[in-house]
Amino acid sequence: MKINEITLFEYGKFDNKKVIKLSENRPNLIYGKNEAGKTTIVSAVSELIFGFERANKDKHRYLPRNGERLNIAMSYLNDAGKMLSVKRLLSNNVKSMIEDGLEVVNINNKPLPEVENISRNIYNNVYKISSEQLKEIETKSFSELQDKLVLNYGNSNISPKTIIRQLDEDIKNIYNARSRGNKQTINQLNNEIKELKKEKKDKINLYNEVRVMSEDIQKLEKELIEIDQEIIEKVNLKNQINRYLKPIELINKIENLKANVENHEHYERLDKDVLEQYQSVKKSVLSYQESLNEKESKLSLKENKLENLFYDEKTALSYQNRLDDIEKLEQQVNKVKDDIEKTDEYIEMKGKKLINESGYLFKENINKVVFFDFQMIQTLFYKSKEEERNKSRGPLVIIKTLIVLGLLSVGIFTQNIFGTAVLAITLLIVIFDYFDRREKSKNSSSELLKKELKKIDIISEIANNFTEINLKNLESYTSIKNTIDELIVQKQELEENELKVLNEYDEVFSKFDEIKNTKILTKILNEAITKTRLNSELMNDIAQEKKEIDELKIKLSQLENGYRVLENTIKTLGNENFDIGYGNIEKYLVVRERIIHYESELAENFNMNQLRDEIEGLDQSMINEDYLNVIEIDIESLQIMKTEKAKRSIQLKTEIEHKITGDTLDVIDGKIEYKNQELKEYANKYDILSILKEVITRADEKYREKNQPDVLKLTGNYFSEMTNGRYTHVLIEEDEKMYLKDRNGEIISADSEISAGTKNQLYLSFRLALIKYLDQEKTKLPIILDEAFSNWDLERLQPTLKLISSISKERQVIIFTCKEHNIKYLENYLPDLEKIII
Repeated sequence: MKINEITLFEYGKFDNKKVIKLSENRPNLIYGKNEAGKTTIVSAVSELIFGFERANKDKHRYLPRNGERLNIAMSYLNDAGKMLSVKRLLSNNVKSMIEDGLEVVNINNKPLPEVENISRNIYNNVYKISSEQLKEIETKSFSELQDKLVLNYGNSNISPKTIIRQLDEDIKNIYNARSRGNKQTINQLNNEIKELKKEKKDKINLYNEVRVMSEDIQKLEKELIEIDQEIIEKVNLKNQINRYLKPIELINKIENLKANVENHEHYERLDKDVLEQYQSVKKSVLSYQESLNEKESKLSLKENKLENLFYDEKTALSYQNRLDDIEKLEQQVNKVKDDIEKTDEYIEMKGKKLINESGYLFKENINKVVFFDFQMIQTLFYKSKEEERNKSRGPLVIIKTLIVLGLLSVGIFTQNIFGTAVLAITLLIVIFDYFDRREKSKNSSSELLKKELKKIDIISEIANNFTEINLKNLESYTSIKNTIDELIVQKQELEENELKVLNEYDEVFSKFDEIKNTKILTKILNEAITKTRLNSELMNDIAQEKKEIDELKIKLSQLENGYRVLENTIKTLGNENFDIGYGNIEKYLVVRERIIHYESELAENFNMNQLRDEIEGLDQSMINEDYLNVIEIDIESLQIMKTEKAKRSIQLKTEIEHKITGDTLDVIDGKIEYKNQELKEYANKYDILSILKEVITRADEKYREKNQPDVLKLTGNYFSEMTNGRYTHVLIEEDEKMYLKDRNGEIISADSEISAGTKNQLYLSFRLALIKYLDQEKTKLPIILDEAFSNWDLERLQPTLKLISSISKERQVIIFTCKEHNIKYLENYLPDLEKIII
């Protein structure tokens, strides 16, 4: 695969189209100063081959300043020598396509089909060689880098040997039979389980002591329950005595008060406010009587305010709903009159115009209207014009004229009898033609037109020379006369309509005495409506007043009946003496207030129905103050006993809490089970790690046996070319360290016995060998050298660039530099160099 052209439409700092043309078979040098965009181009090459590293444009480090999208393209030759084009666009989503002539294949964000055997990481870590990578080996031994290069394609600093060492360390941390200490995980777990089992045994012995103390606590709690029960019984009895002590005392007081009132049962039937009722009813009777008198006075005044309606007012009210129709009728009368006046004015105006028009055409017919058939006159006029045109232009006239002229010529120029005869014939023809035309002219349209015009007294001069202007005047006269006729018909219709409307209008106002028009009708109607409304309101008020008076009379009658009943009741309790009865009731009411007070106290604090049932079955000898004092002493003694036993129970529980500390047996058993499970898991982990270590060790050995020889052989060849044959082979011995063999057969260490510059050559040889090994028999991808030779001396640079030139024949090579002096060296040692400046 060889890149032909790279186009950066929108990528990084290139927000305008940037095209970079590359050579397929010669080394390519891309030169640009710092910040010119070399790193951007390197990134674009990688993303054109493998797709965008980040599919989210907002997180892409090379999003252009406009922040809208990334747009790049590349044309390249595939292994078959066919020119293809790839285009990649990153906006809201990724769009990528390969164009093969007219065929377009959508590949989304996938790598090109030619690089399916190489990952993005391998390409970036192996095919792209930078000065930073070369500088890295100056601080590390070559043995630290060889596994990364040979075994891991430069992808990571973690090698199989590193993994094996870590596994061995993890295994020893779990268990090491040779170790004298007990710091390994399995040993620590065994010790923890032993300690937990001892703690469990001690806890069982302690639980036996606690069990005896718990039995004492149970006995004390049982005795406390019995004491509580006895206290509850005593308290219930005390509450029962307290409950009945007060109500029995109140009941006895009530009975004593009732016994002191003679005929108490008669007074009990009275309302407690009987005297207040009497006074209230008496007062109400007087008040209602006064209100009744006042209402009757107001009723008389309102009846006197009612107004009578006159005949026209009553009649106007009957037309109240037709007022709008009457107003419209009056408007119609006025409108018809106005229309008749306007029509008369229009007829007069048209008549004057008609007389003016007639003055130009007629003789003395100024003051009369002339009637005629305009259509006939118009037809005769146009026919006469047509006949005149025919006379002057007809072919017969021309022929006749030519014949006459011919005959005259023959007669004049021939001086004999024949000539005389010709002249005579010619004269006869002319005379005959004259009389013929005269006869025809009498019956022509022109003559008929003149006759018709003279019949209607048209001025002779105008009739004999009647023109089209005269015809138009006559037409205007006809139009005005027709308009006058139409207006006369319209006036007759209006007069008929006026008569009809006036009859309706007069019929309406004939019903009234003094009302003759709508204006007066509206005024009288409004006054009648106002009187009617006021009378209606007064009638409503009068009806309401009468209703209220009737209600007052009924209420007054009821109050008077109640008053008499109360008065008779009071007299009955005083032996028919009102004052004595009134005094007896006052005395009873005082006693009754005290009874009610006692009964209220009972009702507020007790359920009287339940109380009576309980008192009937109760030994009332127990309900006294002395027995109540005895019960209170018993309750106090029981409380003291309960307190002492409760203190002892709390003391025993506190001792148990102090003895039982730390984890319970269930928790200890759980910990032992958890530790045994953890021990089992670490034993399994130990076995798994041991097996994994063995598997990786054997796989590493097989991989080295398979891959190292080919890569080391290629590395040796490239290294020999770079050093002009000074070193012939690159070796890895049994100690897994790298050694070099020089042209004299001497073996030297790659870590300590070569210079930094030679290390750079050896590292580059390894990378070039690994690249060739990776894509052997596959697509050869371009190599990118980013400032790789910036610090090389001329002695090492010349053979190295010679090798690079050789490699560029079969694989595309792209060199990047920002140092202008490097261009001169590169051009000197790479004469076929393709230089691109950005």
